[in-house]
Amino acid sequence: MHSVATVYAKFQLEDNAAAMIHCSPSDVTIGENRPQQKLLVLLVFSSEKLLLVLSTSSCPKFLVISMLRFISKMLPLKDIAPAAQNNIDTQFILLEKGMVKLEGQVKTCLALVADETAAAHFQLWGDECDAFNPGDILCLSKGIFSYNRNSLVLRAGKKGSIQKVGEFTMAYAETPNMSEIKWAPNPNNPRIYVQEAMISPYSRVFPPIK
Repeated sequence: MHSVATVYAKFQLEDNAAAMIHCSPSDVTIGENRPQQKLLVLLVFSSEKLLLVLSTSSCPKFLVISMLRFISKMLPLKDIAPAAQNNIDTQFILLEKGMVKLEGQVKTCLALVADETAAAHFQLWGDECDAFNPGDILCLSKGIFSYNRNSLVLRAGKKGSIQKVGEFTMAYAETPNMSEIKWAPNPNNPRIYVQEAMISPYSRVFPPIK
């Protein structure tokens, strides 16, 4: 068993397609290479990519229900908007990390993240700066997309959490970059922000390699 918060196991399906599940070590012990599992449900995170398979013999019902509830709330990056609440559940790949800086007594690090729909700047705080590296697939729970020092960034904040759930195998798009969009309050509802103009299609902090 792995000592990290999430445990992975590959299952070989009858059509030889590889699938992956993840559970907490305290919830279940998982074996590998168990063919012809009776599948309980197939879950698709995005764009017809089979990323998660839950089997009746692998995860207890309460864990299956918990995962179903979380995945149903997963938000693609193209749909995030600035808000004052921690209300974003999403998954993305970390593409690049900037230099670690100090804000007061806290380490911070700006990163570029992306999923299949869009990209954004992500603010790593404290131990997060050393915990994650380019190529890591991260799952953000109760994150927030808001301004920090006049820059629009996605981050876990005090109420959210972020954890690594995989490596490398994720399609992504570097444009549009949601942090490079000018937002304005909706005239009909000032609490909701809407896109006003695109400042740059790509990150100006982490420009694509030409």
